[in-house]
Amino acid sequence: MRRGRGGAAWPMPLLSVVLPAIAITAVVAFGLVGLFDRPVEWPRVSAAVHEQLLLAGPIAAMASYFYCSNLAGRRALLALPTAPRVGYVSVLRSFTLLLTWMLSAYLLPFVPLFVYMTATATYGSIDVFAALAGPTGMGLAVALGCALGTVLPYPVLAPAAAVLVFLLFQLPNVADPAAAAFVPTLGHPMALGHTENPVLVAYRLVAMLVLTAFALGLAGLVARRTQPSEFVSWRTAGALCAVVLLLAVPLANPPRAVLAEDAPPKACRSVEGVEVCLHQGHQQMLETAVPIVRTLVEAYGSRPEYLAAAYESSLNAPDNKTTAEFTPYTTGPLERSIALSVSGHLAGLGPCRTALSSGRISVHEYEVRSAERYALATWLRQRARVVAGEPVPASAGEFFDGADTAQVRSWLAAHRQQLADCEPLQGTV
Repeated sequence: MRRGRGGAAWPMPLLSVVLPAIAITAVVAFGLVGLFDRPVEWPRVSAAVHEQLLLAGPIAAMASYFYCSNLAGRRALLALPTAPRVGYVSVLRSFTLLLTWMLSAYLLPFVPLFVYMTATATYGSIDVFAALAGPTGMGLAVALGCALGTVLPYPVLAPAAAVLVFLLFQLPNVADPAAAAFVPTLGHPMALGHTENPVLVAYRLVAMLVLTAFALGLAGLVARRTQPSEFVSWRTAGALCAVVLLLAVPLANPPRAVLAEDAPPKACRSVEGVEVCLHQGHQQMLETAVPIVRTLVEAYGSRPEYLAAAYESSLNAPDNKTTAEFTPYTTGPLERSIALSVSGHLAGLGPCRTALSSGRISVHEYEVRSAERYALATWLRQRARVVAGEPVPASAGEFFDGADTAQVRSWLAAHRQQLADCEPLQGTV
């Protein structure tokens, strides 16, 4: 027992909570570094408040397990009123102590990110309701560690508790997206133009609070040295039924985790007859996107009728058949993303995808015809000088690899209809 200043007492050494707290801060800080390299987006930051629990949660659970298992495993009575080990009082006091340290350590790295966002964001604001899943999920992780540590008071098993919580929080990513209804991780990337489903957010907050209360109640019963017969009661049965119901409903009827905005605001600019549009929050990226589209169309010769627009993926494209979609990130990846999308559409990959989805061509035919068009798309990117060091695929033979611009443009003029209809190309092999 350590006695601190002012008569306060610690049931466990202070390092048992300080070291995990430092580890949580380090893990979260490392995970947030990448957000500073991407466009300023509040939906992504709001989701990060709970998504960072994928690693921080297991650390908190391991610390809680170690802390509570050491207390539960002791048989000597502690007479100090500041550190009782009797039933719910002991469990709640340990839970409060652990949650205060772990949650403070978890939220600390978000402070500079929020300051940065407030100073630089030009669109939107934080989704407070969705972000609350972060503190609530941390409470669940700590409660699970307390419950497991009280039921199985063997400190050596603390890493196993971390693995169990990691697998639980990983469910939406690798097993069942519907598990996001009762764990803090969402399993879905967030970006401008999308929002977390308010119904799912409300449900998961309630579900995690109920699971937290159930775990603490179970730990309290075990800490009281309750006889097995006392576990059978209407309170226990009611709590168990509530937990089973909360887990079963989303698994039986999976909810939508993310909703798209009905009419997201957009910023557009026309270039070479192609309408280039991004979300209003990405308006500054038009300065990067427009020159790329211009050079690709100029390399092609003139805009074909099957390319009318280039839209960011979060926007509602007016016509998927004539619209190239791309996903914006930072300036460098944006250049590659829009170049791959627009060059592929110019080469006829869009019409081929449409033909495949409609059933007009088979999967084998799609693969063969796409291989011909990939070579043309690569040639266009090379002439536009937007993707450096990219060789022309071998499927093109030596035609695109050795042909000059005038020769390819003459070939394009003769085969424009085949490209528009996803018909087999002649002259490239």
